[in-house]
Amino acid sequence: MTSAATVGVAGDATTLIPGLRVGAAILRSGPASILRARRAGDGTSVVVKTLNAEYPGTQQAAALRREFQILERLQVVPAVIRVHGLVAYGNGNLAIVSEAFGDSLAERL
Repeated sequence: MTSAATVGVAGDATTLIPGLRVGAAILRSGPASILRARRAGDGTSVVVKTLNAEYPGTQQAAALRREFQILERLQVVPAVIRVHGLVAYGNGNLAIVSEAFGDSLAERL
């Protein structure tokens, strides 16, 4: 059975991201949000970057896909965050799933 996380995007609309349980938003800015989550299968803490629009444009989705591809190529660099995958869901939306990281600067202040 595949688990799916419910994420609020585009106002009151909700979208499901397969295999994730989404927690609190770390940042909502411009066209994208960064959210804390856990993988449903093993409970591993992850961070998810996804587009806010219920129906994202092809350019926004392509930019997020490029970001994932760049991060994937940089996995050999120790200081670069580790990416676990790119998940397609909803109405053409994408989510980058990456390793969890510490508190944001805003939370520390």
